[in-house]
Amino acid sequence: MSEVQNHNIFKTILNDLKTVKKTKTDSKTLLLIFAVIAVIILPLLALFAVAAYEASESRITISESGINISGILYSASFSYENIYEVSLERTRPEVKSNINGYDLGSIYKAGKIYKGAYELAGFGKTVIFVTYPKTPYVKLKLTGHQYSYLMINSPRAEDTYHMLDEINDHFNFWKLKNKFQSN
Repeated sequence: MSEVQNHNIFKTILNDLKTVKKTKTDSKTLLLIFAVIAVIILPLLALFAVAAYEASESRITISESGINISGILYSASFSYENIYEVSLERTRPEVKSNINGYDLGSIYKAGKIYKGAYELAGFGKTVIFVTYPKTPYVKLKLTGHQYSYLMINSPRAEDTYHMLDEINDHFNFWKLKNKFQSN
């Protein structure tokens, strides 16, 4: 082989190596982009999806034994023996501090959503599952429990009134049943 042919072969090999190097760099860049998406963007999307789902109306089940509120991140159960009084609160209590809860701003047409434990002005430690500024709220004064009150509502006022009637019916029946059982 002549010197010119060797030189051409060497040049071809160098060009091929440069092409391979560029391809590897492009692959590394692509891999880095996918890693950023996987590590940062996907968890943020998942968090937003969970928050949006959780922000939906809480599932409140009223039974003969008590009230069960279920959700993904926050749920609670209250037996009637821990309820002292059931009433309707028409004014919005002021949230003083967050104990163990979360709230979503007014990103939903229903209003601001609070779920979990909060310190409320005039009420003390309260478990709330409410949508502000929707009123009224079903207020349950608790006894023998770590929290003083439970406040719940529905985005629709008529559903909240229906919830109050159903809780009162079950609570009054529970009190009457226990009164006769103790005699």
